[in-house]
Amino acid sequence: MKNGFWGFKITQREHILLAGLLVFCISLTAGATEFNTDGNREGWTVGHAVDSLEAKDGSLVATVLAETSDPYINGPYGPYDADRATGIQLRMRWSFLDEGVEAIPEDFQSGPRIYYFPVNPVEGLPGHGEKGYNDKLSEWWPLEPGEWTIIYVDLWEGTAQQPWQGMIGNYRYDLADGVFMDYQVEVDWIRLVDYWVQNNNFERFWFDNFDPWQQIGAGTEDSFEVTESDSFSEWSSLQITGLGTDDSNYHALEQEIYTGTELEKGSRVSVVGAYKIPADSWDADSTLWFRVRESDGTAEYLSDPVEVTTFDEWAQFSSTLVLELEPADRTSLSVQLYSKNPAGAEFYVDDIFVDVQSPEEAISLESFPNANWEFNVDGDDLGWNTSNQIENIEAVGGSLTFTYPAGSNDPYLHGPAGPYPGPRYGGAALRMRINTGLDLVGPEMFWFPTDGGHASSTFTIPAINEWFTAFIDVDEQDWGGEINNIRFDFPNFVEEEAFVEIDWIRFLDEHIMNNSFESGIEPWTIRNNEGVISDFIVQSDVVYSGQNALMINGSGGYHAVWQQLEGYNTSIPQNAQVTVKGMYYVPDGTELADLWVRINEKADGVENLSEHVAVEQYDAWAPFEYTLTLNSEPQNRDWISVELFSNVAAGQPIYLDDIFITIYKAPANYGWPVNAVRLDADQSITIDGQVSAEEYAGAQAVVINSETLNGFDDPYFEGVTHGGMNWPSAQQETPLDDFNGTYYFMWDDENFYAGLSAVDDTYSWVGPDPNGADALQFVFADSPDNQDISTMFIPTLAIDDGDSNVVFKNAFSGWLPQDLSNDVEYAGMVEADGNYAIEIRIPWTSMQGAFEPEAFPPAVGDMIGFCILAIDYDDGAVQWAAANHTNLPWNGTGVERLYFIERDTAVADWSIY
Repeated sequence: MKNGFWGFKITQREHILLAGLLVFCISLTAGATEFNTDGNREGWTVGHAVDSLEAKDGSLVATVLAETSDPYINGPYGPYDADRATGIQLRMRWSFLDEGVEAIPEDFQSGPRIYYFPVNPVEGLPGHGEKGYNDKLSEWWPLEPGEWTIIYVDLWEGTAQQPWQGMIGNYRYDLADGVFMDYQVEVDWIRLVDYWVQNNNFERFWFDNFDPWQQIGAGTEDSFEVTESDSFSEWSSLQITGLGTDDSNYHALEQEIYTGTELEKGSRVSVVGAYKIPADSWDADSTLWFRVRESDGTAEYLSDPVEVTTFDEWAQFSSTLVLELEPADRTSLSVQLYSKNPAGAEFYVDDIFVDVQSPEEAISLESFPNANWEFNVDGDDLGWNTSNQIENIEAVGGSLTFTYPAGSNDPYLHGPAGPYPGPRYGGAALRMRINTGLDLVGPEMFWFPTDGGHASSTFTIPAINEWFTAFIDVDEQDWGGEINNIRFDFPNFVEEEAFVEIDWIRFLDEHIMNNSFESGIEPWTIRNNEGVISDFIVQSDVVYSGQNALMINGSGGYHAVWQQLEGYNTSIPQNAQVTVKGMYYVPDGTELADLWVRINEKADGVENLSEHVAVEQYDAWAPFEYTLTLNSEPQNRDWISVELFSNVAAGQPIYLDDIFITIYKAPANYGWPVNAVRLDADQSITIDGQVSAEEYAGAQAVVINSETLNGFDDPYFEGVTHGGMNWPSAQQETPLDDFNGTYYFMWDDENFYAGLSAVDDTYSWVGPDPNGADALQFVFADSPDNQDISTMFIPTLAIDDGDSNVVFKNAFSGWLPQDLSNDVEYAGMVEADGNYAIEIRIPWTSMQGAFEPEAFPPAVGDMIGFCILAIDYDDGAVQWAAANHTNLPWNGTGVERLYFIERDTAVADWSIY
């Protein structure tokens, strides 16, 4: 195994890379990539010849098939500060997919490489740096299959081809090629080395002892020693010797967090690492408080102590602090390795890292797990389908229905896994009816904390064959931390087959408090002095569910109570959707001018409001549900609130009950969709390099320039504000006479047509590939959610400025293998002033077989994934590059949408053209 490829460890200061498998970069903002959300690859995409790449079960999993040539993956775009970061560290394991294979042939070889692309490469050198691994290694050791291993990656020196310095744009990592069997790699986490704090690993060859960590508290530096006797990774760790377990014997190392006094209030700052504590080095009075500390010079805020549950072996830990102070008030933000253990007792610490999430990131990365299940879509049980003795489960007619047999013992229904933040909820409720089981034992809700164990609370079935709402109040129960899932049990030993219908299931107090007005009016308060609080009365005469409902006594004018979405109002991301739902009751004859149970987003003094309640029913409880798409960036927002706003004749009542809020993340793809318009029966397009609105009559032209890219209302899609993006390294100011591109997309039963007419002060060709020039470039994907560029078409055309020939390519780095060059027709023309035009015709037959299900030829109303890539080169370098999507396709965030429509739905004119 001296020349094997599965793993290795080398001597000091040599470049340590995971040979042939996976090496990753991470965001300097987050400082870590954890892959803790299934389906979220956090920007990593397949570059070439990787069979699958998915985030599941807390890891990023790459699968490569046997004898694969040149497999690699692309990392997310940074940029990354190479001058601050010395390397990365990751925890991983590999395995053959055939578990029966244990040995690796002695003569096995591989040729992996790592590529990185500086934002500003050194002039005269290639545009990227690259490393072959084998010639960098002085010592090898085999990494056994199935074993988790820590790999440290030192990238400080870079290579002669292009130094590792300045800002690095993105990375590409080659995996092992030519492996004789299918294999996979799982990556548990990846963390940046030496960014937020220095000397993460206590390696003496790089830092003098444990510098720059500083000793604080009781004792002296003699209590802390860098040792090679034991380590979690690499060669060294920190040995801590206890002073005794009296309260005065706390001692610690401390280090300030880089830019810690500048981080936003509400940022989540975590310290993570590993400890190894011999069992005899711990007693009942010992404490391990490896913590984040924030201070304004007087008060201090601390993350929680580490709960020690593992002894005599290495264990990982994490402790998180949400910052309480504004940057101007914060004098210190540090990591403290604070502990108290028996005198003379020794334990070990290694790999101390800091992860930072800004408030916006903390919310945008949160999955907003669905905590209101309505069952309004036939066939969609919303994950409520793991059960005991439950049969025939089906979502139909607005309810979840199922049966269980007579005589059943302990029938129950499991909900989908969260995790759900228990402290945010005051309980749960469900509306249901059942045909049997009155007065029998069994109705009960169980909940299962992620830390283990369970608790429960019973509820009552008041009548058979009648709808009722059960409220399970858990305020007094063991309902802390995160809840993995809940479960509902139903009556035992029924005498006939039970038939159950569940209208909805909801967590209480999810985003607002006192949903059901069971405990008075608080925290609802009068909005902006609009009315008096005595007009809002919690009463029990007219009730939808529970004991009480809210009666609003009309005042003859507008009045309202409200509450803000505390903890969310200034952090929910732009374009997320906030829904308010509930029940209203308007007595017949009530003079109602307005009922507006609404979401109100206020930013810079401007209100963004959801719709009025359309009152369609009287003398009966009726449901309402309205959704607001958020317009503002979180930092510009004054609040998000829910308001019970009405105008009722004086002395006349209306009633409200069960007001719930649900937050949905911003759609994966929003911001700037495109329509391709079908040609008229007598219309034809000649591919001659002359592109005009007359020839492309009926097309819904797309204009991309520095003014239309963001914040511009789209003329063809009501309510859509352009949300394109610039390539981060190409955001120079670009006036309209430098680049102003008008794009046309049309289709018929045989072909797709695309044309670009560009205003440009200088036509620039670099080559040899067409994407190294002013070009027409766009992307076809099977769906907007596709994040894998290996399954996309990316046609690209540019005019060779030397002889005016058009250069075409669609196969970049192993993307879809169909070569369109023999089937497509294209042409272009450059004018003396630098303006140019280029167009292409692509037969549907040339792309058939690439997508599953088949997408071509399309029908009216079909939609596929699509992205326009606008590129302006000047003097041989990219000056301005943009896309009509919130990210670039190779950043792993999907693409935009292209709809195929008829011409009579097109818009004839738009003033910007």
